[in-house]
Amino acid sequence: MQRRNTKHKEDIKTLFRNAHLLSAADIAKELPDTDYSTIYRNLKRFVNDGELKEVMIDGIQFFERADMCEHFHFKCEDCESVEEMHVSADIIAQYAPQGSKVGDIELMVRGTCAQCRT
Repeated sequence: MQRRNTKHKEDIKTLFRNAHLLSAADIAKELPDTDYSTIYRNLKRFVNDGELKEVMIDGIQFFERADMCEHFHFKCEDCESVEEMHVSADIIAQYAPQGSKVGDIELMVRGTCAQCRT
């Protein structure tokens, strides 16, 4: 569906060109002149249009570009940073119960990042 281009849409898209994961609160900090209803409305449209996908981390809704290569997430329990883990979903699916059919895979690994370990 062809949608009208607005300054708010372009501003939000620009943020996603330079960031891996963003919450609505992250976007509001970066775009203080944009109200939350505009942010949420645009995020919902981007998800529905397949441009973004939702990622839940500790009950907080984040968004990332849908065109990114397949990856999962690692969260540092000390600094709370979130990094990408590039692991094939096929490898993870091998560990599903025998005879089952795997659909969507959401994987979050927690630990201590290299920077916090030093």
